[in-house]
Amino acid sequence: MAMLCTASALPHAARGDAEAAGWALKNYGAVLIKTTGQVVSADEFKQLAVAAWQAAGHPSSTQEYNGPGSVNRAEIYEGVYDVNAGRTNTMPVPPHSEQSYLFLVPRFVAFSCWEQAKSGGHLELFDNAKIVQALPDFTAKLRAYNVTYQRVLGDRTKGNWSYATGHWQTKYGTSSFAEAQKKAAEDTILGGPAGSTLKPHLQDTALMEWTVPAVSDGYMLNAILDNQRSFNENDGLAPFHSQFGNGEEFSSKDLEALRRSTQEALTHQILMEPGDVVVLDNWRWAHGRQPYEGKRVHGSVISDRRPVHGIF
Repeated sequence: MAMLCTASALPHAARGDAEAAGWALKNYGAVLIKTTGQVVSADEFKQLAVAAWQAAGHPSSTQEYNGPGSVNRAEIYEGVYDVNAGRTNTMPVPPHSEQSYLFLVPRFVAFSCWEQAKSGGHLELFDNAKIVQALPDFTAKLRAYNVTYQRVLGDRTKGNWSYATGHWQTKYGTSSFAEAQKKAAEDTILGGPAGSTLKPHLQDTALMEWTVPAVSDGYMLNAILDNQRSFNENDGLAPFHSQFGNGEEFSSKDLEALRRSTQEALTHQILMEPGDVVVLDNWRWAHGRQPYEGKRVHGSVISDRRPVHGIF
């Protein structure tokens, strides 16, 4: 088990010191920006995040979260997304790099705290390079076959689906299933040049499916643990699943090895305070969240999305 660190062990930068934040982000892949207990506005949060990754040499503003992804997140403030979408507070959020199920993956992700939970809710950071090093055979198989992700979407006319993956009519902006299938095939953000597929599924739902890389330049970039039918808190059909790109299911041995190696790569457990901003290199670090009690108000923003083929 890796030695766990508190937030104070993360590289720090003072509010407004973009140069220090950028240096930490470029050299360590993560930075905690302290605002001396003053809760930041949504606009300042976005400004602090953008200034950090731009100082690290990445010219990008914040990007729209909803649309390309498969879970629609509510905004807690304009352009700032609720991190709790899709998971209840009683369950942990498994380790994942943000939207790593896409062909175009956000390069950076940032979080800010407006209100701490009564207890729990720590942000957890996992070293993606250590996961690759611990699983050479599994990594080789991922390189060979990639990962296929699946999402279940409801049919708005049936009124039988309330999960945050939403309805295929909303996702594709049409009431024609044939037109939705055409748009799915052309979705290069989700599935790259091959696009994705959309087909009728169980109980009047639709199944969206696509295949993307999971490993890049020594980093494990995936949302496999976060996308298993066995990790289902939805009543009825499981909304998420993943498997090898050749159609082979991940075995219980595969998943246990990935779960164990990921847990051993846990490096930071951070109880963010109101006003704190954490900016992450989304390719170097996976993140998760512990269960919590009480009200918890945390938001996130992402940078632009890029193909997973190199580290700056």
